[in-house]
Amino acid sequence: MNTTPPSQITYPEDRHPESLPTGVYFLANDRILDITVAFLNSFRKHNPDIPLCLIPFRSDTAELEKLQKTYSFTIYNNPEVLALADEISLLFHPSVTGHYRKLACWHGPFDKFIYIDVDMAVLKPLDFAFRLADQFGFVTSLSDIPEAEKWVWRPEIYHTGTLTPDQIRFSANTGFIISERGRIPLHNLPERAKEAVPLAMHMELSCKEQPLLNYLMVTSDLTCSSLWNLAGNSLFPENYVEYWAGNGKKGLQKGYTTECKGEMREVFLIHWAGVWQLRKSEIKAFALFSTLRLKKHIWAVSIFMPLRKLWRKYRYLHQNP
Repeated sequence: MNTTPPSQITYPEDRHPESLPTGVYFLANDRILDITVAFLNSFRKHNPDIPLCLIPFRSDTAELEKLQKTYSFTIYNNPEVLALADEISLLFHPSVTGHYRKLACWHGPFDKFIYIDVDMAVLKPLDFAFRLADQFGFVTSLSDIPEAEKWVWRPEIYHTGTLTPDQIRFSANTGFIISERGRIPLHNLPERAKEAVPLAMHMELSCKEQPLLNYLMVTSDLTCSSLWNLAGNSLFPENYVEYWAGNGKKGLQKGYTTECKGEMREVFLIHWAGVWQLRKSEIKAFALFSTLRLKKHIWAVSIFMPLRKLWRKYRYLHQNP
């Protein structure tokens, strides 16, 4: 693990010359083009007018850039912020990982923003989310669920005394975030990230940026919440919930509703985290088919992926599969 602090780069205060009141960020590159197209189709079907901005996961975005006009998105263009995020990733990993470029959300063109992982299908208009940015510093989709804690912290974190039990239990999934520009300030971001390095051994770093973002949120002195926490609250009358595709059809009812806190609620996101990637057996099969010239292109997602029919609906929404 590299413990060298990120280089000190001087940035202007947290503002943007082309700011917009609201917008949505997504993080992608050409390697996950099919997953991204499915996300974009679902997003634009239900949110035709919300400004959308691609944060490049890496520099290989030539194919994605060809889709700008089709899906009406801009591309994040502050190379210094992206470089800083890459350097911060080296504090926690032996090589650069683009997941930490989510940090760019707090230093981009949108005053209030939503960040969404592209391994999701969006099933509802998202305008409601910007209202919540006025009430809380950070709102995620899911948090404070005991079984999710293992994807952020290891049990030993409780013995460090660095975070309170409530801060640890927040353990939010960072695939969907509502916030506002500047709430993770740029001027002290390198120092804040360095503060978290001693906790790296207690972080679930297979989830990449998720532990660090949790740390930055819960130690920010701003209020953190989640849509799961707010279900049933008058601040969130929509009561939408996220559904993990790994649960398959068993918890998903007709019309895309699911039970949450004892009531049936509408699903606004289907999330394929951890269940869409190709298995080793599938990769070997592809290699064989390629050798035999039976198949030219690798499968975009696992043929065993749960709710694969729904994903294919959005991947091929405007074309034949």
